[in-house]
Amino acid sequence: AGYWSDRTGRRMGPLRTIVVATTVVMGVLAVAELVSPWAGVAALALAAVVTVSGNGLAYLGAGELAGPHWAGRVLGAHNTVQNVVTVGGVPVLGMMIGASGYWAGFAVGAVCALAAIPLVPVAAERRAARAARAGTAPKPTATPLCRTAGPGSSGSCSGSRP
Repeated sequence: AGYWSDRTGRRMGPLRTIVVATTVVMGVLAVAELVSPWAGVAALALAAVVTVSGNGLAYLGAGELAGPHWAGRVLGAHNTVQNVVTVGGVPVLGMMIGASGYWAGFAVGAVCALAAIPLVPVAAERRAARAARAGTAPKPTATPLCRTAGPGSSGSCSGSRP
């Protein structure tokens, strides 16, 4: 996913494609688990790769969208929300699987991935790509906020945020 993203210069487009693939593979996994244990094993092997392949892009995209001054806060919030959902969701999912079987847990995963598809922010990335192709991309106006000077010097900082 990182190689693909680096070659296209896009983060959210590949991430959305991976989320769509995750939706499909989790749905297939839910059905396969009901139909045949061997089909479930094959689908699980595929799901083990697809479902984690966008992880790096999600972190990278969050940091890039936040910008250099907010990246740490956004990544901290990202991790916090992810961990809170995991702590709350795992026991509920475990009870569901205990009552209905693994297919139910995989189906919930498919529904969650489906719900995430429209949440991946691809519109701004598409607009920027179109503008770049048309040669109308805005020139960056920001200057580095801090420049490092030579040894023994404190350097200089400018900009609206520390």
